[in-house]
Amino acid sequence: MPEETKIMQEEPFVPIAPFENFYELIMRANSLPYGLAGYAFTCSLATATRASEALEVGMGGVNDLLLATAEMPFGGVRSVVPAERAARLGIFDYLDAKHTKLKFA
Repeated sequence: MPEETKIMQEEPFVPIAPFENFYELIMRANSLPYGLAGYAFTCSLATATRASEALEVGMGGVNDLLLATAEMPFGGVRSVVPAERAARLGIFDYLDAKHTKLKFA
């Protein structure tokens, strides 16, 4: 979808954005006012790690779309309910919680 479309700016649920530069893609993803979940699909553990660390989201998935489980925080950053407020995690009251699930075949 073109970057200018309303859905890519307001409700970017599952947009597929091809990219040439990893940092450009991360910058585009993190520029939105929402940060509930972010996903990356890669065969590289190095890219998976970089994406997990760089995406400003409450929940991250690498090669997997099923993130929510009862024992993990559910929430996000910026204009979304923070993950640490959505679960009873004690120490997370003082940290930015992030859940990343990686899957490699």
